[in-house]
Amino acid sequence: MLLFAVAVALVLAIHLAVRHWFELPALYAQEHANDVAAVQAVRRLLDAEQIRMRELLVDNGHWDDAREFVLTEKHSARYREFVEIEFSYKETMHGVMKIDGYEYLDRQAASVFSSRFDTQTLTPLPDPGLPTPELIASLVETPGLLRTGFMRHNGRILFVGATGITGDGAKQKPVGFLLLWRVADDEFFAEVLRSAPVRFKPVGGADTLLQEIRSQPDGVTTRNRDGVIHWAVHDIQGNPLLVAHQSTSPRAFFDGLVAPSTLFATAGLTLLLLLIAALVSRWVVNPVLGLAQFAHDVAARADFSRRAATDRSNEIGQLTTSINEMLQLVETKDAELRERNKALTLLSERDALTGAGNRRAFEQIIERDWLHAQRSGTFLSCLMVDIDYFKNFNDSYGHPEGDEALKKVAGALQATLRRAVDALFRYGGEEFVVLLVETDLDGAMRIAQELLRAVAALQIPHNDSLCSGQLTISVGVASRTPRTTELASDLVREADQALYLAKKQGRNQVVSAAPTLVRDSVTG
Repeated sequence: MLLFAVAVALVLAIHLAVRHWFELPALYAQEHANDVAAVQAVRRLLDAEQIRMRELLVDNGHWDDAREFVLTEKHSARYREFVEIEFSYKETMHGVMKIDGYEYLDRQAASVFSSRFDTQTLTPLPDPGLPTPELIASLVETPGLLRTGFMRHNGRILFVGATGITGDGAKQKPVGFLLLWRVADDEFFAEVLRSAPVRFKPVGGADTLLQEIRSQPDGVTTRNRDGVIHWAVHDIQGNPLLVAHQSTSPRAFFDGLVAPSTLFATAGLTLLLLLIAALVSRWVVNPVLGLAQFAHDVAARADFSRRAATDRSNEIGQLTTSINEMLQLVETKDAELRERNKALTLLSERDALTGAGNRRAFEQIIERDWLHAQRSGTFLSCLMVDIDYFKNFNDSYGHPEGDEALKKVAGALQATLRRAVDALFRYGGEEFVVLLVETDLDGAMRIAQELLRAVAALQIPHNDSLCSGQLTISVGVASRTPRTTELASDLVREADQALYLAKKQGRNQVVSAAPTLVRDSVTG
């Protein structure tokens, strides 16, 4: 009997060892991998908010009127006119865009204009006293730089964005700065994270959770007894600012060493030790190892579409079903995030007003087309388009009419481009640019003249134009077969110079960058 009891105890010890050293570690590893994936999903939502803040900085800071505004004398009539026309719609920036405050500064970082309103009630907010020199220090030497992120100031956590104001001269040093901010309170995170089960607490002086986070290779702690994991959010300087307390889904497996099934199996082993040992090996150990290998393969390949096959109704089957349900949830969330990322990418490459490609998309595509033209030895043409006396149009008819005119002009320009490979971009303000692949100067001039006529055909009245009684455009054309010693920016510069000549010679015309200038105009 003693020998039999020792044998039973040995078999039981072996079973417990298998569960402790193989089954549970594999389940914990898969559980932690799923927790890390959940954290990454939350971080992507924070990244999406940073993308939205950058778009607001570009839309409101990188335009000629912003440059003119910060250069305008603060007590002048022109300054008051700017404030009345440009900044009287607090519902747009504060109510719709959800920005608590924004501020325009001159090049000495002195305030030119500021607006602070609660995004819910549209009631005035106190000045947060942002540490402006820290925010704009890197913007002076790096024109066009956008800075976004979190920061702690005056006892509050703020989500801020800053950029230099350069107008069209994006490579020039800024003449002023634009700051945007939101109070990063519970309402902010609830809106951005879409009710994800996450709470944020500021980092303390000797935060033990922060030390634990730093000790983890992936920056995410293992879940505690309450099913909570922790990770850090860094400020705009890269320093830990907040510790996230994220609730996890209920544990999908039994984590005790001795399950009821094990006790039952042990009782059976007193009579049929060898038979039960064989059954345990076949029905418990091998399936668990198979699930562990499956979990490892899923984690290694990040392929959440796979499912573990099972025809069991016991704990292993329930565990397999729970893992499959967890994978289904992760796959669904991953697909949703991919679709959102695609939508965000599309938004980041399109001008929100006209639907044309934006400056960023233009700079990417011209580099691609330039390299293609170099390899194939074909022509690449660039058309710089500027709406004549558009500032006068805005001053006379108002910005809403100006926006409508921009959309109509963009539509007319796009409709003129018949090939799918030809592309229209909004270069900035009232300027557009057209890229024509495999098109020489003669072809580019014909298309430019069609653009001129298409805009004239809109017959948009413009009583303050000095070249016509209706809205017109001027076009600068440049075309070349790229050499390896040349850059895409050379082509853009030539087209811009041709546009300058067109404007200098009276506007409402097409001028090429060829040695012999070619001109055509539309009278109206």
